[in-house]
Amino acid sequence: MSAAAGELRSDRIGAGAASLALLASLLWGGNQVFIKIGLVGMPPLAMAAARFAVGLLIVAGAAVATGVAVRVHAGEWRRLLGLAALFVLQIALLNEGTHYTTASRSTVLISAHPFFTALFCHFFVPGDRLNLAKTGGMTLAFAAIVIIFTEGLAFGDLSYLAGDTMILASAVLLGLRQMVLKRLVHGFHPFKILYWQALLSLPVFAVLSLSFESEAAYHLTLPVLGA
Repeated sequence: MSAAAGELRSDRIGAGAASLALLASLLWGGNQVFIKIGLVGMPPLAMAAARFAVGLLIVAGAAVATGVAVRVHAGEWRRLLGLAALFVLQIALLNEGTHYTTASRSTVLISAHPFFTALFCHFFVPGDRLNLAKTGGMTLAFAAIVIIFTEGLAFGDLSYLAGDTMILASAVLLGLRQMVLKRLVHGFHPFKILYWQALLSLPVFAVLSLSFESEAAYHLTLPVLGA
């Protein structure tokens, strides 16, 4: 196999992959809205635990139904544990940050993660170098970040600053996580990655919630449960 063939290339995608990416973007855009709805009735870390408990059941069921093995082999634990640690921190910042800002600002800021993904991949993924098109997209993403922060500072409104900063940090970690997925767990079945991300992060979120949110009030209405 040539060196070029061995590189993890991602600069060209087909129509099917582009359509799936567009669908994922549409669903992702609504994620912050549902997080905001859920935060009305439960604290951020507890909501993360609840969502990933449901997600774990769904992914486990899908893996069983399709015959996908999720067993961890020798040498894979370190990569999965590192990925899960990134996942926990990124989701915790996302939920906490959304609690302290608006759903629209959260959506714009977290959607800047491709900027950081491209930047990390440029330095750490062979064959995934920046080109003119990627640089242009990164510039637009960075411009959105600048607008969000300068808008609040210009009008002296700092009420969302803490939440916006946490969301931006979450976007950085999400970009790093995408690079790690490509670099370290390349070749893993998606069900296996999702299953272990959820299984390893679930007890962490549960312990963190019990430790820091023990006095939080819960209002489990239908919209909150649906979120």
